[in-house]
Amino acid sequence: MRKLLPFFLIVVIVAALAGWQLNISRLFPTFQPISVVLSIMAAAIFVRLNRGMPTIDWKSLTGEERNRIAERMVAIAGDYVVGLGFSGCSIATLVCLVALGPQQATSLSREMQVGIVSWFIFSLGASTVWMGYVIWRDYDIMLLQKQVIEEATLREQRERDIQAAKEKSAAMKASSVTVAPTPVRPFQSN
Repeated sequence: MRKLLPFFLIVVIVAALAGWQLNISRLFPTFQPISVVLSIMAAAIFVRLNRGMPTIDWKSLTGEERNRIAERMVAIAGDYVVGLGFSGCSIATLVCLVALGPQQATSLSREMQVGIVSWFIFSLGASTVWMGYVIWRDYDIMLLQKQVIEEATLREQRERDIQAAKEKSAAMKASSVTVAPTPVRPFQSN
């Protein structure tokens, strides 16, 4: 999570600059595409929350492997909820601004306009940063699943090889012909 601090710092700086320099009336033409993007982000989070645990033959994994995957899945579900909160906050801000309207928004005090623009840009930036983080976490979990599946596959192959070696060894012992020992006679020269 600490890795995200520089990104959130950039979002705060951009939001402050936007609030200071951007006229609130310039936001209103962007609301339609922004609402589409936010809706897609929220829908993606709902789809990912609905995903549940990966479909793996859990019996083929060790207890430690199952625990690692389960812990990471629970942690990322929490990250999805936080991302949904960021997106919901952005959507709520967007709805409030649409309800306010451009004429009333421009009639607000300069400080209110700066605050509203800064908050709106911050909420959008935070949503975007968090979605990037969640995507990275999803990728991380996919790598973990790949590693666990490969380890399980190697373990199963090793067990099959050991079983095949035992069977071949038993077959070789069973097929061996026992021969009576040959008596050793001393060498005689004529």
